[in-house]
Amino acid sequence: MTLLEELTAVMERTESVVQKQLLREDIARLQHLNGLAEKFPAYEDYEREGLFIGWTQGDFRTTELHGTLKPLLKALHEAIHAAGGTAHEDVRARWIAFNQERSKRLVGCL
Repeated sequence: MTLLEELTAVMERTESVVQKQLLREDIARLQHLNGLAEKFPAYEDYEREGLFIGWTQGDFRTTELHGTLKPLLKALHEAIHAAGGTAHEDVRARWIAFNQERSKRLVGCL
């Protein structure tokens, strides 16, 4: 199961309106990144385009997330351009690390 499929399944099961909305936003970002990976086969171009797509409000704090966001982008790009292997597990692991870091940063803003 891909990360997109997993997040979609969670969104369909959740009863929380807030969690549903956050998942919708993340799913839209991941779909956008999939499109960027097809448009930019070179990782450097993909990373440049994928870093600032609304990961934080106005992307003002996105640079604080680069430590976990860049490895996630790399894993996503590789998963789209690689056949088989453990790419989806790597994407999932990197997503979890990124999402935990993003949550800590955003909760710290409240």
